Amino acid sequence: MYNLIVKEITKEGILQLLSEVCNLLNNENIDYLVYGSTADLLYGNKEIQPHDIDLIVKEEDCERIISSIKTLNFNPIKTPYSIHANSIIYRGLDNKPFDISFDSYEYYFRKHNIDLNNFGTIYVKGINIKVMKLHDLKEKLKEYNK
Repeated sequence: MYNLIVKEITKEGILQLLSEVCNLLNNENIDYLVYGSTADLLYGNKEIQPHDIDLIVKEEDCERIISSIKTLNFNPIKTPYSIHANSIIYRGLDNKPFDISFDSYEYYFRKHNIDLNNFGTIYVKGINIKVMKLHDLKEKLKEYNK
């Protein structure tokens, strides 16, 4: 059983956590793209307060992600097309455990012609982070906000 230390995560904390997660994925040679509100924050939207971190990953990497993410004090739960890793340390502004979603490229993104090899790179906390291209992100955010 985990010893819970629950504290609210800040934007700075999200960026730190994101760099740790992406460093882990980079070290494991796992392809990913950051998208959603966290990507919007990375592209300079100061108004956004992400409630989670969203990443696109290949289904073939899910078992390695599950094993690796536990080292960062996250409790991963596999669903048919995603891994939801809930923090055992941080809570979001909505008072729910802070969540990292590893969403299936094959199920959610291939049909929208999102290419895992076509990304922007943003340097955060000493790590090069692969981020969904801004044009693709804006299209995805429009779709989400309908």
